Amino acid sequence: MTVRRDMEVLIEKGSARVYHGVAILSKPQNYLVAEAESLRTEEKLRIAKAAAALVSPGETIILDAGSTASMTARELPRGMPLTVICLSLDTFLNLRGNPDVKLLLIGGIYHESSRVFESPEGIALLNRHRATKAFLSTSGCREDLGVTCSNQFEIGIKKAAIHSSVEKILITDSSKFGKINTCFFADIKDFDTVITDSGLSESVTRSLRGQKIQVQLV
Repeated sequence: MTVRRDMEVLIEKGSARVYHGVAILSKPQNYLVAEAESLRTEEKLRIAKAAAALVSPGETIILDAGSTASMTARELPRGMPLTVICLSLDTFLNLRGNPDVKLLLIGGIYHESSRVFESPEGIALLNRHRATKAFLSTSGCREDLGVTCSNQFEIGIKKAAIHSSVEKILITDSSKFGKINTCFFADIKDFDTVITDSGLSESVTRSLRGQKIQVQLV
């Protein structure tokens, strides 16, 4: 009862939130792409190269927001005909000017922190199209609490991308595993493939593969 009372005080003050029975401190967790681009760059580049290597000519793919997805856009080979549905301004700008790539950018209200556009029309665009592969990012991933992101407005966008794709690929560095953020958008079992760096623990790797998820460590 003491713990419950203390939690109620923290929640009233806005110092904590309760998420699926887990208490999370409400310290500032705003995701900033500009900051993320400078973190774990070597690991993210290896992940981006591995993700880009999975893409075949003629495919339609979805590229999420985030620094790893932005790097993946840069690593897509020139001269390969593709259709790319971009969920962020960064991925769009990295592919702009490539004559072999047909680009679709979802529109709406622009959020500078993540460089994502938000609107019902953008989600409707995703729902009207189909992709062979979706490359999605995360700010936290736990097997028991799922795959999460930082911003509420991203939930519908990511869910629509998952729904519209044949193959769902999670691209994230190993530091995100074991962490959660407040905005749940998928279970880990919703993904066919996880591409991450070799820092992922053996136990998590075994567990993911035990769920028939392909794990590519780079």
